[in-house]
Amino acid sequence: MRTTILVLASSLILTNCGGGGSGGGTAPATSPTQVNRAPTVANANADQTATNGVAFSYDATQAGQTFNDLDGDVLTYSISYSPAANGLTDSAGVLGGTPDQVGLVTVTITANDGNGGSVSDSFNVDVLAPSIATKPNILLIISDDQGQDSSAQYSLSSDHPATPVLNDLAASGIVFDNLWVNPVCTPTRASLMTGIYGNDTGVLAVGDPLPTSETIIHELIDSDANTAEYVSALIGKWHLGGGQSGPNDAGIDHFAGIIGGGVSDYYSWNFNLNGTTTNNTNYVTSEITDQAIDWIGNQTNPWFLWLAYNAPHTPFHLPPNSLHSRTLSGTTADINANSREYYLAAIEAMDTEIGRLLSSMPSAERDNTIIMFIGDNGTPGQVRDQAVFPNGAKGSLTQGGVNVPMIVSGAGVSRVGERETRLINGVDFYSTIAELAGSEIGNQNDSVSFVSALNQSGAIERDHIYSEVEDGSWTVRDARYKLNVSAANVETLFDLENDPQENTDLLSGSGDVSGIRDPLRAAGDAFRQ
Repeated sequence: MRTTILVLASSLILTNCGGGGSGGGTAPATSPTQVNRAPTVANANADQTATNGVAFSYDATQAGQTFNDLDGDVLTYSISYSPAANGLTDSAGVLGGTPDQVGLVTVTITANDGNGGSVSDSFNVDVLAPSIATKPNILLIISDDQGQDSSAQYSLSSDHPATPVLNDLAASGIVFDNLWVNPVCTPTRASLMTGIYGNDTGVLAVGDPLPTSETIIHELIDSDANTAEYVSALIGKWHLGGGQSGPNDAGIDHFAGIIGGGVSDYYSWNFNLNGTTTNNTNYVTSEITDQAIDWIGNQTNPWFLWLAYNAPHTPFHLPPNSLHSRTLSGTTADINANSREYYLAAIEAMDTEIGRLLSSMPSAERDNTIIMFIGDNGTPGQVRDQAVFPNGAKGSLTQGGVNVPMIVSGAGVSRVGERETRLINGVDFYSTIAELAGSEIGNQNDSVSFVSALNQSGAIERDHIYSEVEDGSWTVRDARYKLNVSAANVETLFDLENDPQENTDLLSGSGDVSGIRDPLRAAGDAFRQ
């Protein structure tokens, strides 16, 4: 709707009408009075759209081009709204503010020339409900067999990979120091996917199948009315049983990757696409990245992607030279003699490919994506930094087996370049991802959301965290102390603040540590119930 209202300033032009005089002469004519010309609409405003709850700005003067004044008068502007301003404000003809209600607002801008002349132009601002696309995309990246001793975001080792992409994510977000998972991959993945500890799902060992009766995070998002607009996928490593169609039978709408625990050759491996398997000769990390780029590029709804790289899991094959910074021959002898070098090169290659994935996304989509990066268990024993974790690695309940890297960055994360020490269990990703997607169901199963950590430090959701292995051994810790309990019920107790390598068992000393041991034992027993 556009309306133009023209108001002309009137003036009276006086002249002598003649008439006799004593001399019969004619009075001299007077000069005509200048007529003020009102401004006119030179370039009418087009209708505009805005989003409810999103900041809006529009210059209704169009940088001085909406109106024209032939007299060269300086124009001033006023704005009116119908039926109401609806959260909009204005200054000198420029609209601003944040709309607070969906609906049509008619805006009328009036230009005044200061000499009684004015003209108005009207246009609509259509305030729309937020698009579902404004909900954040959620990207969970899982590295296979990467402990904190092999992560540049932790100061534990001087022998770490060059990972500029992960470094940038850490610098723009939060590094978490105390994430615990299971010491091997299958139970970790099951707990992430269900929010339930392995002693309840029965997934405690490598290769244990995930019961299809469990509601995985992808199914939860699909079924919740508040998150049902999300599309989801799992690209990369599955390793939760069920055969070639295992991921789809479990509730994954789109799967592309590796069904089992790994590959025998990074350049020749079985690629599974929604139950159909073919041989693939692309470098596996690059192919998984290609699949993620293709899938994301086809989405118009908000999405959740579980991106599970196989790297840096064995075998320690040489990545393409363009993906890493190390000078390596790739011979069997060199791999056997310098396994950690090849292991770290695989992490560097993964970092490069994560960068390619993020760069492939349009800036608006990238800005609207929250990224979570974690390891699924500690570094394998043969390539761990033994100066950091001399007493255990992948497969053990030591810190080297269960304490893994974690970075969160992107949409909805206001903390920048910070570290977080709160205790987090792998199961907690279940409720966290659901909440990030908009679910209002709260904490589910054994899972406790850590969404609050993304914007504030100091909050404590958990007093204890827990991990376990298939033979019945388990471990529990609080903010400082860690209790290990073997399958034979033999206990050891460590002070992680002063003894992070777990060298000195406090229970073997002469002092009374029951005040430390007993609460930990009670917490561990509660987890196991």
